[in-house]
Amino acid sequence: MLEAILIDMLTSSAPAAIANAVADRVHPGVLPERCRYPAIRLANISNPMAERRSDGTQHTTKTSTFQLDVYARTYLAAKQLADDIAELLDGYQATHDTTVIQLIAVTNIRPGWESGTEHHNHTLDITILWSNS
Repeated sequence: MLEAILIDMLTSSAPAAIANAVADRVHPGVLPERCRYPAIRLANISNPMAERRSDGTQHTTKTSTFQLDVYARTYLAAKQLADDIAELLDGYQATHDTTVIQLIAVTNIRPGWESGTEHHNHTLDITILWSNS
């Protein structure tokens, strides 16, 4: 559910700077072999159940954590795309069908390098506060 929303936000609903760069190359889990770059790998890191209030009742807001790995052939291309994605996602609020995104927060951006693929990447950590309407 949240994965589909994020993929839509990074492809068909994204500003041209993002959508044109990644086209259909936003992949949950792992990147396919011989993937063209730039590309984004999306991983759900944590998807806990709804939080409990101090009186033991269940709060309807849930908190999920995702990691977006942005891959490109150069450091600067990976950095620019990661910055554009952070600008799009940070502070985002909207309703998608029955899912209410109360807030998306980009909590960290880390540069990286994968020697096996010899491609640069930047990793974005995001937290999503959400509920079902």
